[in-house]
Amino acid sequence: AEHFNTVVNCFGDYLPYIQTDITRREEAYENLSDEHKDLLPVEKSYPGKINLLKKAALANKAILDKIAGSIPKRRVSVRSSSATPGSTLEPPGNTNKMHNMDKIQGTLHLLARDWSSLYASERNQSYGMLLRELEKLKPVTTLNRNKQEVLIPGVGLGRLMVEGVFRGYQCQGNDFSWQVLLAGRYLLNGNLEPQQVPIFPWIDDPGNRVSNSDMMECVLIPDINIKAELKKLEPLSRAPPKMSVTAGEWVDIYNRPINKDRFEAVLTSFFLDTAPNPITYIQTIYKTLAPGGVWINFGPLKYHWQPSVATDPKDYDDPRYGESLELTLDEIIETAETVGFKVVRAPSLHSCTYASNPNSMNPTRYNAAFFTLRKPGGLISIDEASDIPLPNDDPTAQ
Repeated sequence: AEHFNTVVNCFGDYLPYIQTDITRREEAYENLSDEHKDLLPVEKSYPGKINLLKKAALANKAILDKIAGSIPKRRVSVRSSSATPGSTLEPPGNTNKMHNMDKIQGTLHLLARDWSSLYASERNQSYGMLLRELEKLKPVTTLNRNKQEVLIPGVGLGRLMVEGVFRGYQCQGNDFSWQVLLAGRYLLNGNLEPQQVPIFPWIDDPGNRVSNSDMMECVLIPDINIKAELKKLEPLSRAPPKMSVTAGEWVDIYNRPINKDRFEAVLTSFFLDTAPNPITYIQTIYKTLAPGGVWINFGPLKYHWQPSVATDPKDYDDPRYGESLELTLDEIIETAETVGFKVVRAPSLHSCTYASNPNSMNPTRYNAAFFTLRKPGGLISIDEASDIPLPNDDPTAQ
């Protein structure tokens, strides 16, 4: 409960925190000599930019307040922010609070990526490939619409889950980050109209910008009315569209007996490298899949728990830094085959970005691995069966 309270309260800490950084930029300008101030473009005055940043921060605060305010009060007691309006919060010295602010800013980035029309092409780089492969290997029919269960660990703000439901699958997501879970909950249950909410996701980083407009980009979310779109699907099947989200450590949750041999597919997008030990993820995915089920993956191997070079893992607060096992892509596939998987689609690399401002001079770009593995047994699709040679399928045979 204490951790949950801390997470909820950090939504309210966003404004004083970002104001601290804006004030730093403002003071840097004020400390310039008159000579240097006169050299800056008049028509794009620096004080004018600062004022725009302050307004953008207030817009971000508005959506974060709505997210925090949507949480049932019986679930949590939320303290009021100790900062008075217009005041600033000193950058916190403890790393936990810094980590929470990073997650709040990251949530704003993900809101743009998952729920705006501006970033549809970036979503298609990963979600599009996963969904097309899913539809090929586990096609939806009149009889099975809304009945094939699909698991999406690392579901984040839920866009991939929602797109799966739109296509006729019963989807369950899971995530460990309360910041994104609460933001996703607000979007999925808020009945928001398209482009109802303005956010300014990139004001936290002034570096590598070609122009002020890049940093001040206004993104309107969501791009669709989620509830209205789901309502349209109801006449297509007797089984209603269904999705759900679990919160917590996914390995612990999905190793429970109730989840054994349950899912027709597991979709992982930018998820595999969040494991301290990816072998546990591979084993858990295999255990949750029904016989004949498929694991479809898209993402890099950045390994979030890899400690810095020349840093003793014991210096970190979290023991997972000391457990980090950085497997190569080849080792991932070979380990999965040893666990029992069969390769349906061999890995291929695809250039992509992730929650990255396209106008940045230094966008984060990956060569992400796309592959599909299958748990033996069960039924397979006609498309998959066509790739399996028959006993006498030998063109040289007489």
